[in-house]
Amino acid sequence: MRKRSPRERTDALKPKAKSPGPAASARTTPKRKYILRVAAGILRKEEADGPRILITRRREGDSLAGYWEFPGGKLEVGETYPQALRRELIEEIGVETLIGALYHTLSQDYPKKILHIRFYEARITGGTLAAREVAEWQWVRPQELPNFRFPPADRPLIKKLQFSKNREREQSQ
Repeated sequence: MRKRSPRERTDALKPKAKSPGPAASARTTPKRKYILRVAAGILRKEEADGPRILITRRREGDSLAGYWEFPGGKLEVGETYPQALRRELIEEIGVETLIGALYHTLSQDYPKKILHIRFYEARITGGTLAAREVAEWQWVRPQELPNFRFPPADRPLIKKLQFSKNREREQSQ
């Protein structure tokens, strides 16, 4: 049997640290955020005095009640983004649409979730525009978008829509 050094003997006398146990680890381990996938549409129409973009206002009782947004909603299990957008536009505003190209993507990190939104160009092909699951809807000029209260995550998209309108105007002159 090997003799212990004085240090080893002293260390052996010290009380062992107890494990914090499962309750302590639950307090110190951050909870995992869930990922929320959303599809939204950029619906446009031409008017005599210029193009318009459709926006909708969230109902009272919804998260971000009263904020304006581009129509759309959450993906259900097994849906693609275009499928979810087509379904949501029927449910929310009563229109059938042809979903076009991906226009913009964004991600926003919130305390309990990570939001991923894909914005697609979309064209109304049928139905009657109605506020079914939104407080109201409105066709607005791209330059008017900053006058409406949108969630902060939408600001880059709003700038992009304004910029693309200015670039189209310059190219047509």
